Amino acid sequence: MFLNIEFKIHSRDKARKLLQEIMNFKFDTKANFEDSLTDWEALIARYEREAGRAPDEEVLISILHSNTTGALKDFLTLHIDEYNTYSKMRRRVTDWYKMNTSIENSQNFVNAMHGDRLNEWNHRHHRPQENADFTHPDHYGQGRTYGHGHY
Repeated sequence: MFLNIEFKIHSRDKARKLLQEIMNFKFDTKANFEDSLTDWEALIARYEREAGRAPDEEVLISILHSNTTGALKDFLTLHIDEYNTYSKMRRRVTDWYKMNTSIENSQNFVNAMHGDRLNEWNHRHHRPQENADFTHPDHYGQGRTYGHGHY
C-alpha cells in the first residue's frame, strides 16, 4: 500500500516537472523551429503519459503564441479568434516557418532580366534605377524632386 502511494507522489512530481518544462520551453525561432516544435510536443506526450491527461488546449495555444515573434506574432494577434484550437494555430505557425524558410533559401536566384530590358521594366513599373537622378524628367517626379508630384 505504501509503495502505491509513493509511486503516485513520484509520478505526480514528475508530471508537474514536465508541465513546468512545457510552459517554460523556448522555441528556436531562427533556424530549427520545426525541430524545437517536435521536441516540445514530445514533452507534451510524456506529460500526458505521466499525468494521465492532456494539458489544457488554451495553455498550449498561449505558449505557442508567446513564442512567436515579429510579423507572425502580429498576424496571430490580429486573427486570434480564427486560431482558436491548437491544431489550427500549429498549422498556421508551421506553414509560416516553412514559407519563410523556402523564401530565405530562394534568395540566390538569377535575374533573367538584365541591361536595357531591366531598365525598361523598371521604368514601366515605376521602379527607380540605382543611382538615378530623380530630378530628371525621365524619372520619378517628372522633373520635380523625388517624392513630390507622382500622384
